[in-house]
Amino acid sequence: MRARKLRTRILISFFSVIMVSAISVAVFGFYVIENDIIKREQDKVKNDLNSAREMYREETEKLKDVVRFIALRFFINEPL
Repeated sequence: MRARKLRTRILISFFSVIMVSAISVAVFGFYVIENDIIKREQDKVKNDLNSAREMYREETEKLKDVVRFIALRFFINEPL
């Protein structure tokens, strides 16, 4: 009887240690995911969007220069 009670106490203590460890690892994992990985990916997306905006702006500038060049050529050729 006494051995069974001791065995039960050891088993409950073992499971409580496992549960406390599992909960603390889960909380730590959530903290790491929330503060490190997600923020890093958000920064990467923000940088990619800024790069895309800059490339778009450069392309529109090139297009504006081409249109301006063609328009000037047209006005020069017309009087000739």
